[in-house]
Amino acid sequence: MRQRTVLAVLLAGAGQPIHPDVLIDRVWGDQRPSQVRNSLHTHVARLRGLLGRLGDDPPRLVRQPAGYLLDPRVATVDLHRFRALVAAAENGGSPADQAGLLRDAIELWRGEPLDGMDGVWVDECRDLWQAEYRDAVVRWAGLEIGLGRGATAVGVLERLAERYPLVEPVIDALMRALHAAERDPEAMDRYERLRRTLADELGVDPGPGLQQLHQSILRGELGAPVVAVAAQIPVGVTGFVGRAAHLDWLQEPAEITVVHGTPGVGKTSLAVRWARAAVDEFPDGQLYVDLHGFSANGAVTSPAAALHGFLEALGVPSQRVPQGLDDRAAMYRSLLAGRRVLVILDNARDAEQVRPLLPGTPTARTVVTSRNHLAGLLVAYAARAIAVDLLDETEATKLVAGRIGADRAAREPEALREMVGRCAGLPLALAVLASRIALRPDAPLAVLAQELCEDGNTLDALASDDPAIDARTVFSWSLHRLSDGGARLFRLLGLQIGNDISVPAAASLAALPMSQTRRLIQELLGAQLLSETRPGRYAMHDLLRAYAGELADEEEGTAACRAASERLLHHYLHVSHAARLRMTPIYHYLTLPDPVPGVQVVPMADYEAAHIWFATEYPVLAAAVGRALDLGLSSVAWRLSWAFSKFEQQRGNWQDRLEGGRLVLDAVVRDGDRTGEAHIRHSLAVAYSRMGQADLARGMAEEACRVQQEIGDLPGEALTLTTLAMMVQRTGEPALSREYYERSIRLNRQAGNPVGEGNALNGMAWLAYTVGNFEEAVEYGHLALEALTNQDFLLGRAATWDTLGCAYHRLGRLENAVDCFQRAIQYFRRGEDPYYLAASHIHLGAVLVDRGDPEGARVEWTQAEQQLSELEHDRVAEVRRRLADLDRPVVPVAAAPFGDNV
Repeated sequence: MRQRTVLAVLLAGAGQPIHPDVLIDRVWGDQRPSQVRNSLHTHVARLRGLLGRLGDDPPRLVRQPAGYLLDPRVATVDLHRFRALVAAAENGGSPADQAGLLRDAIELWRGEPLDGMDGVWVDECRDLWQAEYRDAVVRWAGLEIGLGRGATAVGVLERLAERYPLVEPVIDALMRALHAAERDPEAMDRYERLRRTLADELGVDPGPGLQQLHQSILRGELGAPVVAVAAQIPVGVTGFVGRAAHLDWLQEPAEITVVHGTPGVGKTSLAVRWARAAVDEFPDGQLYVDLHGFSANGAVTSPAAALHGFLEALGVPSQRVPQGLDDRAAMYRSLLAGRRVLVILDNARDAEQVRPLLPGTPTARTVVTSRNHLAGLLVAYAARAIAVDLLDETEATKLVAGRIGADRAAREPEALREMVGRCAGLPLALAVLASRIALRPDAPLAVLAQELCEDGNTLDALASDDPAIDARTVFSWSLHRLSDGGARLFRLLGLQIGNDISVPAAASLAALPMSQTRRLIQELLGAQLLSETRPGRYAMHDLLRAYAGELADEEEGTAACRAASERLLHHYLHVSHAARLRMTPIYHYLTLPDPVPGVQVVPMADYEAAHIWFATEYPVLAAAVGRALDLGLSSVAWRLSWAFSKFEQQRGNWQDRLEGGRLVLDAVVRDGDRTGEAHIRHSLAVAYSRMGQADLARGMAEEACRVQQEIGDLPGEALTLTTLAMMVQRTGEPALSREYYERSIRLNRQAGNPVGEGNALNGMAWLAYTVGNFEEAVEYGHLALEALTNQDFLLGRAATWDTLGCAYHRLGRLENAVDCFQRAIQYFRRGEDPYYLAASHIHLGAVLVDRGDPEGARVEWTQAEQQLSELEHDRVAEVRRRLADLDRPVVPVAAAPFGDNV
């Protein structure tokens, strides 16, 4: 028997190779022996021997890479001859020709298919083939009746009715054939037998079509039975774009078609678009069900539930619908037998969910949509597969433009392109995006594009009102196109800090080499899951990022996510420290923990590179401090906060410094980190001073100094003393200020810190200037420059040249003053410190006024006014007063202290 089953499987394959695993499954099922492959090889060898005896040109059984191939002439296999004749009848011709083809097909039938064999595959094939035979007989009988030869069909139909006593299309055809043969009493008797059996066994009556036929025969007015015609195809999508080739493929004949692709790619839209255009080809009804195969809430539509809906749509009252799945499937197939019906099975999970819903009649057409390939249907039923891909940029833009209006789209094409690019070419996401734009008709597209990528948006913000649609599903199936490494990087990018990320930061996040990270980023860009906002900077829109973060939590786990966040924080910490040392090397003594494994540390070539890096990463760094505090990493938080505090000071972001610094201070005090406490108190003291809160500033600096003395931090104490000296200088305590400066100079020399020494010496020079000791100011200024010789401290030298310029100005040495201020401006410009650059322009303008060059002064003060306006600094009013009255004698503007603040 097993050898016959092997032969049957190969013959049923219609000349297609059958993989050995498929053969084993179909022949032995769950009853396979331990050496099943040896058994299979034995059967194959015996079959080859038997086939070799069949004439001069026997069929060949060969082994190919895809499996075993038996290559018979299709016409010699009765199943394939039967199907070919039925297909030929379906393709047209006269009714007589069709009837003849079907009669030839029916005559090929020789009893029970696969007789003497058993197994799951055998049973499925037997049921399927018998249903095909039944449908062919019903259709042939209808043609014979129409041709006036109904009597010829009675015998065949009676035998069929004995096998299918409850299949109404068979009884319908038999009653019509008996009526055509003028045997109405027998037709009535056949109906009565069916009625009694249905009532006794199922508690139901015959269907409305059969009842109508019964009444028509009784009254002698036989006409076409009234049959419920279902029309369930949903409304088509407005603004359907592209897919011309796919529509053509759907139009090609196929009993079952599987439309598969990424969720949200438009499979349903495609199927519905085609179905509505082809509705006239299926006059007996169009059925549709959403199987929710991948529903977010897991509410998958069972085959039984789907069949219940179909039966009701076909006119079966709810109370007559059978309870069991098999009974419902049998009634469903019986009702559809011989009918030209279209069935759309949308969003199917797998072949098992679909099989009970297949009509089982060649006159019906079934289209299945699924994110899976449903290979089981392709193999068992020779279903046609159509893959649906993502839309390209042109089609995606056209889809959105068609929904928001061509005029609006044309006004801001770049903004539209940016938003479309964030939707990964997925029509579902594009449709939701278009709806968001349409709901705000007065908002510029540029504004909407900006909002789309801002924090605060969630996955729900782009969700549809249709509960069956969820953005998470859209993104999840874009991920399936990625490599394992690409998918992992996508997940980890959900943990990124700030709006965008660099390659080194992403490499640190994933603990990967830079070269591999670049390749994976290119993969994400190709999948439209990441966008390059500017050269070397990459971002996800808010929905993708939120989804990636969810996946990171679920798939990477808490420990791995924390480790990734720590790597990212260490990257920002070490690079920002290197950048600050390039800008202000006075802080070279600050020690850092070693970077954790996997961190990429980017070197800083010079001051300009450091400033550019801070300008790019500043929004990220501020958020990184918060992330470090959330993770309980106060030692990372304070060092990172300290590292970018100088850049923050240059930008005048004093309120940001106070708000962030206070949070960090609370954390380091709580954790007992005295070094961190001293550094953060120092940075807060500077911010309070610049905010005009002198008492808070002095108290914070004094406490920082006390802590540094206790822990023996000589460079830190020296720096804080310089800051205190500047503070008390401002409050009119020159003697105390001088004492602080002198202590700072001694400590810096003791610590071997020439940068700190030069900074304090410049402070002494400025103190001498403010009390009128201009010669002493010049002396200390030159000592400061000497200490800063060969030190990469642009702002320290700039501040010292500005101090010297002020002193020379008061000494009346105007040319020396002009030269000093020009040097200061040069260094401040290179150091990109706009506030102190403006101050030096103000000072130079005052010298030019005294030198009799008011127009030169106007140039300097105009530049200062522009710079201070951009900073929104309150000193801009002073400059505007000077510009308004250049003829009035001008006293040089007292410069702000240039100690640590530089």
